[in-house]
Amino acid sequence: APEEEANIFLVADDDLHHACEKFAEVVVAQSARPDKCYSTGNGLKSATVGEPVIVTVHAVDQQGKVTPKPVKALTAKLVRSRDATRAECQVRRVGKSKYELQYQPATREEHQLHIRINGKNIKGSPYTVTV
Repeated sequence: APEEEANIFLVADDDLHHACEKFAEVVVAQSARPDKCYSTGNGLKSATVGEPVIVTVHAVDQQGKVTPKPVKALTAKLVRSRDATRAECQVRRVGKSKYELQYQPATREEHQLHIRINGKNIKGSPYTVTV
């Protein structure tokens, strides 16, 4: 059992190890996992030149549950397949674990839509978009 001394808890090594394991499980479970996160919307497959497109990104943890903490590094870019010209997408948080990204293609040709969390592609990314 822990002993209290001036608000400092002294814990046996075995208890501390167990507490750290439990804390790590909680942190990992609440963190967005790029390989589990997913996107929805028509803009994942097709778009029209000059018209804004909105795609929804759903941030989930390793168990597929919504993440209570905001995602710190969600990035998206639209890349023209022909010459790799890039266009950044606007990203905004619209719910507890939901984000909208908006892009507007300038040319009629195939593009790749890359959506990443913490530098890693989410499930299904990059998406091939026909414009």
